[in-house]
Amino acid sequence: MGFGGVPTVKYSFCYSLLRLPLILVISSSIRFNCKKSRSSSGKLYRKKAIELSEDEKAVLELLKASSPIELVALKEKTGLSNKKWDKAIKGLTSKKVAKVEKTGDELMVELI
Repeated sequence: MGFGGVPTVKYSFCYSLLRLPLILVISSSIRFNCKKSRSSSGKLYRKKAIELSEDEKAVLELLKASSPIELVALKEKTGLSNKKWDKAIKGLTSKKVAKVEKTGDELMVELI
């Protein structure tokens, strides 16, 4: 048989064996994408677990009870040292769990 003829059974079998890994990769990718959550706007996003230290958890619990609250009052309620307080509030703001805003002369902390 010359060029341009009908492929034989042997040729089509080898061709499908070569395509098998590609098909498996694509199907696993499709399954992975289907498992992602969808937001209300229809965009895909992944839920990330945020790891918090013990001090950050303590500050977060106080924030949940009374948000927004003055920064000074929150610091007094936690009873943390200056260094631990600084690490805790910077950790919460960098992880976008809380934000600090200046309102007039006061600094207010609130949950995001």
